[in-house]
Amino acid sequence: MMTRQWHPALEEALRDKHVGWFVQATTESFGFLVNELGYRLEEVYLHFQGTFVSYRAGRREVVIEYQPDARNVMCHVRFRSDGVAGGGRSVAISDLLASRDPLTEWSAPPRNRGLDQKQVVYLVASWAKGLRRLAPDVLQNGE
Repeated sequence: MMTRQWHPALEEALRDKHVGWFVQATTESFGFLVNELGYRLEEVYLHFQGTFVSYRAGRREVVIEYQPDARNVMCHVRFRSDGVAGGGRSVAISDLLASRDPLTEWSAPPRNRGLDQKQVVYLVASWAKGLRRLAPDVLQNGE
């Protein structure tokens, strides 16, 4: 649900014939960050080497990235340091979720030719649901 999400680049990104599906899946899956936890849609960036959607609340940032050439998807939570460009630490969502639920496979499966669209959408939705269920403390408290 995208009720309160808006960014100047969002409409154009959703219409993009190559990655619009990724932006739509990401904003639908991670919309709870905006609608329930007070994050804002920080950036929607389309580039031939990678497309990413980022959400931010204070020093916490959730970034979901799709690399079309490699057909790979990544997601991480970044804890920014005050006043330090590029400072802070970053945690891969798959690693964070695996530490809390080791019986579930959270990583993208290895593929010689990358992931297809259906696999990417599934992973994005799984990561969002996993964060919401297993790591709300990371999203709300910054640690």
